Amino acid sequence: MVTPVDTVLRQEWGIADGLADQRVSVLDPCCGTGAYLVAVLQRIAATLQEPLNLEEILHSSASFYALQSVIN
Repeated sequence: MVTPVDTVLRQEWGIADGLADQRVSVLDPCCGTGAYLVAVLQRIAATLQEPLNLEEILHSSASFYALQSVIN
């Protein structure tokens, strides 16, 4: 599901960086195991050609707050 969303953002909406664009917000209302969000983060890291450091992401204050909001 991540690839089709990224493709639509790039090809249909003209957002060159797709999911990695700062204007894009990702919501996962079910967020069971969090696998979709991890796949999105991996796609963003690949687009930006940066290594994905989940530990750093989980400990940033904004990400932590967002994650807590989803969990609670």
